[in-house]
Amino acid sequence: MPPPDAAPEPDRPSDPPALSRPPTAPAKAPRRRPSVAFLVGLLALALASGAVAGLQYQGYAAVHLRKPAKLPRCILKSSMGLRKPALSSGTEARENAAGETVYLTRAEDRAVGCASLIDMKLSRQLAGALAEQDPALRAQAFLKLVRDDTPADPAFDRQAVAAYMFASSVFKTLPQDSAEIRAAQEEIDLLQTCRFDTKRPCPTRPPIPPVVWLTGVPAAAAVLGLGWIGGSAGVAALQGWWRRRKQRVDAKRKARP
Repeated sequence: MPPPDAAPEPDRPSDPPALSRPPTAPAKAPRRRPSVAFLVGLLALALASGAVAGLQYQGYAAVHLRKPAKLPRCILKSSMGLRKPALSSGTEARENAAGETVYLTRAEDRAVGCASLIDMKLSRQLAGALAEQDPALRAQAFLKLVRDDTPADPAFDRQAVAAYMFASSVFKTLPQDSAEIRAAQEEIDLLQTCRFDTKRPCPTRPPIPPVVWLTGVPAAAAVLGLGWIGGSAGVAALQGWWRRRKQRVDAKRKARP
């Protein structure tokens, strides 16, 4: 106990309260990069599925989606000349498929001569069809030329395109009020549509095989996945380069006096 004459001790200032620090945000966990095995598997899936889908589609397109064969310019020009009706009887001698002599107009004779550049048999069949004067018989002759005389084998695609071009030009000169002639023309157009990829619907063309979709969809998904992974890696690399560049610039600024 202090003596009675002692002066009381002055109050000591209390320690200042500790400043509260804002809570620090937890460090972000680094992103997990796909393993090499996963990337290799994804690439193998894309290649294998894509190869199967591509081969299956190519086989389908080679039969049902062929492009029309290219023809000599002579056939293109001579077929245009058949769009005008003949005003006189023919005087140019030609031989038909049966070996008989028929007489054609100059425009018809020019078309037969151009057809011989592709196939001599086609030119004789064309001569026989052009020799028909009756509109109904002429229409049936050209229908036979396109439907029966031209094989469906892809090796005869040039003959098929040429026969169709000659037939379509001739039909423009035939009367359209005949149901028989219109039916023949519609059948010829349908034969051309179903033989080649003409961007028109064909009722007898089978759909794309299901295996193309079953393998093509996984291949596309795998390609998209690889693209997304590669794009993410590229963005991350670009962001890292930008941060390092900014740090170097800031360091140079601080180092200046």
